[in-house]
Amino acid sequence: GMTPKAFERVNVEESVGLARAALDAGVHRFVQISTALIFSPTVEAPIDETNLWDWNIEGSAYIESRVRAQIKQRELVQLGLPVVFPCPTIVYGPDHPTHPNRVTNQIRRILSTRLDIVVEGGGQRRNLSFVGDVIKGILLAEAHGRIGEAYILGGVDCTHRNFNQKVLELAGYEARL
Repeated sequence: GMTPKAFERVNVEESVGLARAALDAGVHRFVQISTALIFSPTVEAPIDETNLWDWNIEGSAYIESRVRAQIKQRELVQLGLPVVFPCPTIVYGPDHPTHPNRVTNQIRRILSTRLDIVVEGGGQRRNLSFVGDVIKGILLAEAHGRIGEAYILGGVDCTHRNFNQKVLELAGYEARL
């Protein structure tokens, strides 16, 4: 995994450097893809773009670096940077077994074992976004987004337990306990 220093270098220093270069080049629109996690984890209620990250909930070098990058890039809006921030939730879609995404990897594991394994009761919610929908959202943000605005690109809310059970049901399997 990446270290906090690496997150800072990539997510803040390099992305802000790229944003400055885009500003200097006079680009028509700069699209900075981030993550919906910058607004807050979905604990009990859905989030929107007005949510503020509660730093007391969880200390994450990744999320903190994403937040810092967005703050610095928003400062560049005052200098004329035409930036928009699409922020997808957990993205899933077609992949390849040698380069799986987290959701399809979980589907493969469920189908191969037929086990409904969850942590802490499986009630943790997450929001899943299909990759094709995320791409459409990014293109819409690029074409029609308001400068300096962030857009959560979300899909379906589900718990880990419900997800596992739906995968097994759609495959026609009974869960093995």
